[in-house]
Amino acid sequence: MTRIESTRVRAFLIAGLLAAGVGMAVAKISGMDMPPVPPGAVLLVVAAVLAAVLRDRLWPVVVAVLVALAEAVPSAISLGDVDGAGETIGTLVRLGGALTALAAGLAMIVAARRRAAADAVARS
Repeated sequence: MTRIESTRVRAFLIAGLLAAGVGMAVAKISGMDMPPVPPGAVLLVVAAVLAAVLRDRLWPVVVAVLVALAEAVPSAISLGDVDGAGETIGTLVRLGGALTALAAGLAMIVAARRRAAADAVARS
């Protein structure tokens, strides 16, 4: 994966995490029962900031994938219990953002592992 492709994929990762947080806020404002400050929203923002700031490290991407997965599962499950259009839209945005971040993060991890393997072969 070239540097430009990596930058685009990282942008999708960060945008997905932030979109999931926005979706969570929309669902909460629409009346979905959540804590005053949902821990998931804090984790999404922290993961997005880490992925944006620590560009030369792989571990923030792994953290972002885990956070996205932790948001995608409950979002998909809660789709059956939403009341009203606002909660439905918020939950769908949350799920879409989490799935986008999950896919982008996994693509970055696979690309990094392939680069590491290719470097190891080149060194030997």
